[in-house]
Amino acid sequence: MKGKAAIAGQAVFAFWAWWSDQLCSILPERWRGGATERNRLDLFILPEETLVESVDNGSGRKLREAYALENLPAESWKQVAALSDVRKARLFLGEHDLLVVPVKLPRVGGGQIRSALELQLPSLVPLDPYLLEWDFIELSRDAAHIQLVLVMAKCARLDVLESLFAQHDLMPPAFCVRLEGKVLTLRRPLEISHKPLEERKMQFAILIAAMLAMIPALTIGGAKMMTSIENDRAESLRQELAPRFAVEKTIAREEMIRRAASPLLNMPSASNRLESLARSLPETDWTVSAAQQPDGSFEFVADMRDREKAESALKQIPILSRLELAEELESESLRSRIRYRTSR
Repeated sequence: MKGKAAIAGQAVFAFWAWWSDQLCSILPERWRGGATERNRLDLFILPEETLVESVDNGSGRKLREAYALENLPAESWKQVAALSDVRKARLFLGEHDLLVVPVKLPRVGGGQIRSALELQLPSLVPLDPYLLEWDFIELSRDAAHIQLVLVMAKCARLDVLESLFAQHDLMPPAFCVRLEGKVLTLRRPLEISHKPLEERKMQFAILIAAMLAMIPALTIGGAKMMTSIENDRAESLRQELAPRFAVEKTIAREEMIRRAASPLLNMPSASNRLESLARSLPETDWTVSAAQQPDGSFEFVADMRDREKAESALKQIPILSRLELAEELESESLRSRIRYRTSR
């Protein structure tokens, strides 16, 4: 029952997001409040830093904070809050928060691409699709196939980022990805404006909302019928595409295994490296951040009270035998904060 309730809830939220987009598309561009190249507030999650870009009527400025978003100081959050009073924020996810998968589909109509991808999701990713937020970009198509890029992020990660904004009394941002020159929105939270509209705009907006709000009530019966039709079409599409998907899935799996198996077999596990760090560092020291790159290299930032003692302990870890000092970071205390790198 809980699973059915969750599916029903997601369906309601998806309908509301779609309906909100339809209402917004009718309003003049300047009333929508959406981001444009001349008016926007964008936050970018970068390795060990956060970039804030604010553009107002084509005039922009950048704020680069030498902290990850999770570690932004209170003063930086105040600046973000001040900018958020004027613009709705978009948060662009970093590469480490995303899974990007190229997909090749048999040629179908534009309206059927999402349905076809929903059928393929369980075979493309190891997670339950309900644990992911996703969207896609169409790259090209020919007479037989469509080339796509599927972009996914874990719902749990987006929930954590939303909580950061809630902790500072800020509305959650739209979670976006910039890929192939396009901007994808993986999650667009419901937003309530905290700025009153001018009186004439308010009256006009209320009139439009009142007229359009009647449409769902008058079309519920038609919506149920359309749902039944769409279910039949989805089942027909599933049966039509299943044989082709099976063949292409087998070919793709074999190719992916062939390409990926060789480097992965000899790549140390990031979790093993983190566990070794936790066991070996003195109790007074800790790891601030860590990241493993696709080439197998591993970086981490250590915060140490006694650097000499900590480095001696690190050199005893077999899995970090090629440890190198990458950067000495500034610290406001007497402790040392160093970025280390170890190659594969």
